[in-house]
Amino acid sequence: MMLTYQQAFPETYDLRLNLAYGFSFEWSTILDWEDEQTVLQFAAVITGIQLMAEGSVGSLDTMADAVIRDLNRLLASAEGRNVSRDGLEYRSLIFLRFIFSVLPMEVSYRLGRRGAAYDWAFLGLATGHDSARRRNSGFTFLPLRQALDPVVAIAGTRLLPRWCITFFLLARDMSIGAVFVEELAACWDILVEILDLNANKSSALTAEVWSALASMTSWAISEDGRRRDEWVLMLAGVWNRGVIPREVASVVATTFITRSAPLTGRSAREWATLILSEFSDVLREHERLQFLVATVDTYEEWRLRRAEIVREIQLANVRAADATSVGSNPLLARDARVDVIRPLIRLLVLEQDLAGAMELLRAWYGRRGHASCDDNVLLVHPALSGGAAVLWPGRAKTSLGTVAGGHQTVVEALQDALKISRNADEEIDEGLEGTPDYQRGASLEQAMMRYYRPKEIARVFSRIGDPRSLVVFPSVSDPLQALLERELGILLPLEVSLAEARTMRPVRSISIWAGFTLYTHLEVEMLLAFGEAYGWAVTVFEGSEDGDADDFRTFYEQSEPDVLWVCGHSDFVPHQLGHSGIVVEVARGSRTDDAHETEILSMENIADFDVPGDGRRLLVLNTCSGATTQGMAGMAQIGLAQSLVGPAQMVAGHLWPASHAVALAFGGLFASGLGHRDVVGAFGEAIRALRDPRSIVPAIEEKLGREFSGAFRIERDADQLSSIMAWGCPVLLT
Repeated sequence: MMLTYQQAFPETYDLRLNLAYGFSFEWSTILDWEDEQTVLQFAAVITGIQLMAEGSVGSLDTMADAVIRDLNRLLASAEGRNVSRDGLEYRSLIFLRFIFSVLPMEVSYRLGRRGAAYDWAFLGLATGHDSARRRNSGFTFLPLRQALDPVVAIAGTRLLPRWCITFFLLARDMSIGAVFVEELAACWDILVEILDLNANKSSALTAEVWSALASMTSWAISEDGRRRDEWVLMLAGVWNRGVIPREVASVVATTFITRSAPLTGRSAREWATLILSEFSDVLREHERLQFLVATVDTYEEWRLRRAEIVREIQLANVRAADATSVGSNPLLARDARVDVIRPLIRLLVLEQDLAGAMELLRAWYGRRGHASCDDNVLLVHPALSGGAAVLWPGRAKTSLGTVAGGHQTVVEALQDALKISRNADEEIDEGLEGTPDYQRGASLEQAMMRYYRPKEIARVFSRIGDPRSLVVFPSVSDPLQALLERELGILLPLEVSLAEARTMRPVRSISIWAGFTLYTHLEVEMLLAFGEAYGWAVTVFEGSEDGDADDFRTFYEQSEPDVLWVCGHSDFVPHQLGHSGIVVEVARGSRTDDAHETEILSMENIADFDVPGDGRRLLVLNTCSGATTQGMAGMAQIGLAQSLVGPAQMVAGHLWPASHAVALAFGGLFASGLGHRDVVGAFGEAIRALRDPRSIVPAIEEKLGREFSGAFRIERDADQLSSIMAWGCPVLLT
């Protein structure tokens, strides 16, 4: 059966984007793969529309999604008809899919949307890739041109350098399986061949190829690729012969300011100094900052370069803020570049310069319009030469090489405790990944004790002028706040905002969002009872039992309550901020027959809501994963709770899904403490009490002055509450 382009690409046609962007294409034309000129015209129209839509991430994603889904249906049809994989139809389809995936992948990566970039990379290579799954195991194939390929293969091959530029940086940043990436190392030889064939021709293509070779080398250096040394030596050799075009010299030179610098005959500092002095006119985006940091290999050099580096960081933040203009998140754009300053933070930590490290972090993460916080913090730097460093005003404790395997031993113990598989071949239930296994908490606790050595810290920890908060850089998912509370005897709120906080409001009124869970009624009943016991005005927000996004906004933007207490469900999906947030009912006007339909009110949307009123209020997210974060090698900034912390709001949440018993026990203990302690004191008291499961219910009932109707739920799971996966789950953010 012959199809028209409209019939073959129904989702693409429905978008009518060719009309919106002024492109002309006759959709009623019969799709004939032997009519290669029309196929090329179709490819040109779609790629032209992509270029026009580049200024809007949403439009670009929507269009690329549609055309790739259409192509995958055509591929499925071809396979069902046993069409040869070497034939004109099949090869045309896979090259078109590859072509249409490149620009969305590039734009996503540039904006720090690594999860989306990863999906576009594999959507362009694999029919069965599912963006909703954490693991995909379908057939993946990078189309490389063959002798009898259709003409559209030429267009696909022309995009190979651009694809390699982004893909190999993505593979480096997201640790894509080395075995798979090594198979793609054949691209190096193809790119070199393109260079030879393109000699004295297109300067744009030549520049793209050199940039692609630099990306491949950067991946190989980071991941110990098999051909690492060969590639570094090749780039250094052609550099010395003056072959590399000036416009990409800085891109290539980034591979020389790494641990592979000794292979080149120059130090990383010498390379950085050379680029800054002779190629400053071609530096782009964050490159000047990157090379500036590479010149700082001593503390004295930092003091000389300090003002210049801080100024460049401020410029980098301005560029990151531009991400909002195309519908992306500046936090992602900024944290995607945080590796640039990590060597400098490491140097300052090893030099025990707490003030200098904090100055850099405030410059990088500081929020416009808010006064910065002070340096009175406990700073923990994990993953430091196999150990960790801990700094606080006037003191420091550095433990290097504490355990074989370094911090990775803690990472693996936490992954085991959260049922996260590290073996791609392992049969797993993705629905259970990320949920705590309380029995494995002991292994995590042991790994953290071996790695962080908190008892050694406690022996030298000075209580003169307690630190105000805990700063962790680079971020970890470890329950470090709770462990340090136990070992140091002090609860330190985890620093997120790096801003000067307003004065905390005393607790006089609490507003409850009673989102549906099996035990919400028990939590609400308990909070109302504490209100009576302590003289608080406690109310359940009207309509919250089946509230929609508008209802939640009204709840959130109340000015009177000193505490907003959220019961219900939340979710966090790494790299997909639009799918991370509070679970609410669909809009009331959209409901059918009172059906129970939910949606995610995203953290990005909630972060735009106002926090009215004087002083600083408390937001309690007693929901699953309310304080889960996306690690991007910097501070923990990307998460629901993290996005809502600021001078006007302190936030409590959970690092991972909290069981009903954990949520009820923590909620009861925290609320009971708020009646006679400040927020930090009450939180610390709650964490301490959680570690003694048999005393939780008596402690709650003593403060309530009556029986707690949720006691049975806590007592039934008392054994799990003794695990660090339970008492380490809640976290307080400032």
